[in-house]
Amino acid sequence: MRPLLLGLLLWAPLLMAQMPAAVPPAEPSLVTATAVRVLLVPENEAVLSSQIAARITALPVPLGGHFKAGQTLVQFDCEEASARLHMAEAELASAHETLVNKQQLQTLRAASELDIRLARAGKARAAAQVELMRAQLRHCTLVAPFAGQVVKLRVHAHETVAPGQPLLEIIDNSRFRFQLHVPSRLLSHIKAGSRFAVTIDETGSRYPAVVKVINGRVDPVSQTVELTATIDGHYPELLAGMSGSADFDGR
Repeated sequence: MRPLLLGLLLWAPLLMAQMPAAVPPAEPSLVTATAVRVLLVPENEAVLSSQIAARITALPVPLGGHFKAGQTLVQFDCEEASARLHMAEAELASAHETLVNKQQLQTLRAASELDIRLARAGKARAAAQVELMRAQLRHCTLVAPFAGQVVKLRVHAHETVAPGQPLLEIIDNSRFRFQLHVPSRLLSHIKAGSRFAVTIDETGSRYPAVVKVINGRVDPVSQTVELTATIDGHYPELLAGMSGSADFDGR
């Protein structure tokens, strides 16, 4: 046993010298570190609500339909508001005649300055009522603030809605931005204007993007910071809500 033990002791340094040295673990590349999820968000989107209490007579643009800026999206029944406007205009005409009459009487010393001021105030009040009724009538037609597409209808024709009630959701599918959260440790590599690539899951294609805004606060829980980026180019196949992965190193 002793000769065998002695031989092992003599051969041990030689065997250890021939063994390969341990390879230190490779540091994660920037590509792996920045493969974060990305959400495609439209530049313009809105939930349009009613500003009056009225019955819907028509929804000219159906679900999924496209529209132009200024096009009618909801039409309300405003016969009562129209009648109120006619009443206000009649009261304004009456207030005007009263003022004219008071002014004529003042020339005959039959009306005081107070009568004139009260007549003028009455006419101003009637004029304000007319403007109020006209403003309400303008709300009888809900028009599109931008060109886009209807993505959700919350009401139907012939329903009566209340002021502030959401009616429909619209988006602009022609202009998008990317929203993503990257690890805060990568802020030394990413600046406003940095270019990167985004692979969209739904299309399987890569799209060039440019960092536009970096949020001024790091989330202390996730240790990430929110970025907003713009798409470098126009791609008709993209739709709001699509998602994918960002690659800052493989651009």
